[in-house]
Amino acid sequence: MAVEGVKATGPLRTPDLAKKVDLYDEYRAMNKVCSKLVHPTGWSVIAMKVGTTDYPQIRDTVFGCGVGYLTSIYLEIHDYQAIQGMKPNP
Repeated sequence: MAVEGVKATGPLRTPDLAKKVDLYDEYRAMNKVCSKLVHPTGWSVIAMKVGTTDYPQIRDTVFGCGVGYLTSIYLEIHDYQAIQGMKPNP
């Protein structure tokens, strides 16, 4: 870090990062949903519904959103790396 002139700072908080890329409102909405899904109780409720008519598309919806976000992240990093390489901002 000293060689590259990078100052040590604390980790970025996800809400702050979402604000910087103008996705704060979307982050807040999706975080409410995703925070429930990663909790074992929430996931077990969805898993119990397999084969029933309750929440028939929840898995496809959650998976599709995850793939979409992962693709966006990958493309942003790819474009950034193509321009600047792996060097930090000055």
